[in-house]
Amino acid sequence: MRNKFFKINIAEVDARMSAGAGRRPAVAGTGEPYQPRQYMLKVMNHLKKYIFLGLLSACATVGGAAELPVGDRANSWLGLTVDNIYRTDNGKLAVEVVIDLGRADLKSQYEQVFTPYIYSDTDTVRFDPFSVTGHKRLLANERNRRVFPITFYKEALVPTKLPHPNAEVYVKYPGPGTYEIKYTTNWKDWMETATFSVESEVYGCARCLRKLDGVGEEWMPLAQTDFVQRSYFPEFLYVTPVAEAVKMREISARAYIDFPVNRTEIYPDYRRNPEELAKIRATIDSVRNDRDINITSLHISGTASPEGSYQNNIRLASGRTASLKDYVQSLYRFPQGLITTSYEPVDWQGLAEFLRMVVYRSHYRVSDGSATAGQAPIPGTYGVMPSDSIRYDQFQNINYDPATIAEILPDASAILGIVNSDIEPFARNSKIRTTYPSQYAWLLENVYPALRHSDYRIEFEIKTYTDVSEILEVMSTRPQNLSLAELFVAANSQEPGSELYNRAFELAVTMYPEDETANLNAATYAMQRGDLISAERYLAKVEQETPEADYAKAMLMLMQGQTEEALQMFGSLANSLSPEVARKAAEAKNGIEEVNRANGRNFIQVE
Repeated sequence: MRNKFFKINIAEVDARMSAGAGRRPAVAGTGEPYQPRQYMLKVMNHLKKYIFLGLLSACATVGGAAELPVGDRANSWLGLTVDNIYRTDNGKLAVEVVIDLGRADLKSQYEQVFTPYIYSDTDTVRFDPFSVTGHKRLLANERNRRVFPITFYKEALVPTKLPHPNAEVYVKYPGPGTYEIKYTTNWKDWMETATFSVESEVYGCARCLRKLDGVGEEWMPLAQTDFVQRSYFPEFLYVTPVAEAVKMREISARAYIDFPVNRTEIYPDYRRNPEELAKIRATIDSVRNDRDINITSLHISGTASPEGSYQNNIRLASGRTASLKDYVQSLYRFPQGLITTSYEPVDWQGLAEFLRMVVYRSHYRVSDGSATAGQAPIPGTYGVMPSDSIRYDQFQNINYDPATIAEILPDASAILGIVNSDIEPFARNSKIRTTYPSQYAWLLENVYPALRHSDYRIEFEIKTYTDVSEILEVMSTRPQNLSLAELFVAANSQEPGSELYNRAFELAVTMYPEDETANLNAATYAMQRGDLISAERYLAKVEQETPEADYAKAMLMLMQGQTEEALQMFGSLANSLSPEVARKAAEAKNGIEEVNRANGRNFIQVE
């Protein structure tokens, strides 16, 4: 296990050097004065050479010739490598250089100086140099007081004054013959991609104290920094919707035609009839006037309210339904048999829905006029308030707030029980009237009229579009005519992110809000534009566990920062039975792992 770093205390060294007429600092860990000559003679009895590692000041150079002190390369004896480069928490760049002195082959009278640099094309930081010194050269340096090296003797450390202290320096002793220097300097953005190099110079004989011209001078790049944070986004996967063989659609609506008491004839100008009949005509015209639509059927269903005799209600419901059929047929001359009819003598379901609304709001104090599916169960056996079963427009003539209605109908729950009972249909109305007379009177005046209505449903076939230009034209004018598959064709014909591309996916999920393919593609589209909140909402509506749905969920995990979870899911999907999902999942897994490796590597060794 490597020893802790020792930090060089420059202030302490300066104090020691200025006290006591030039005495050397004490050898670290001994407390004894440092006497270079006596100390070195004692150690020489055991070793032939001593290698010292230190920080040097600049010295004058004198040209000259000398024999080559080391091998063909000036640093061939020295194992000099970068062990690590990283950013510290306090905003610095740290470089750890490892020196293997076990490979030393320097002659006794020579000294090799190494000056580290980190640089880019525009900027450079020079670190303080260190040297490896032969025994004779060390003695000469001591006599001439040329330098006070940092001397490594086992784990002891003799510090020196830094000649150019532009960086903090730490030294440790990792193992036999191996030392490590840690340089730090203030982080600059250009260091994100920079080169760490060492300049090597060799100095000659012990007496001449001069640099050897052209001998052992090298510029050695050791590492290339790489702090660029990479990201990886797998390829998005859209699901091609299944094309419809025949595009059948339907429109359903409700009309409240007013009839005089006990009459079945339609009077177009009577009470609300102009408005209600206009709604029917507008609905039919919206499909009949489209050249790409063929109406295949129109069904009309009429109902009556509970009061009156059973036989009379049958007569009214059937007669009024037939009158509306004749009115429509007189306007449009549809083929024989296209319009069909049915009737219900009493709209018990509508009455039950109204009473359920009253009970629900009374029990849960809902006063804002809204009801949300599944909020809470109603006491008894009346189930949960559905969001789409109560037609509020059916009771729009009731000008009372919910709290007032609850007070008017305190027995709404009991009345609802009668409506839902197995009692003969028209006996139910009599029981309500006799048991709760005042509340029945209010229902008769305010609710029963809304139970007399005509529902109609138009079924039609829409042309299938195959030409892209035609699909785009229809998308801009009559988007309701397009199938999910046709909207997908429109999106694929456009540049991702373009206005038409975005509109196609937005229309798809708007027109087919419950379709899982539409929601799955909408989630992918949302992720592609960076809207993760919408993507999560769309995916929540996808209940089927398909490879394509799991792939989209893995993509969302990745973009939300859940990399490990995403990797695990991509790894599982790489074995999917869907070839496209398996291929893209494998690519995603490999790409993410490669980016993780690259982001975890701050530098690359230079060979």
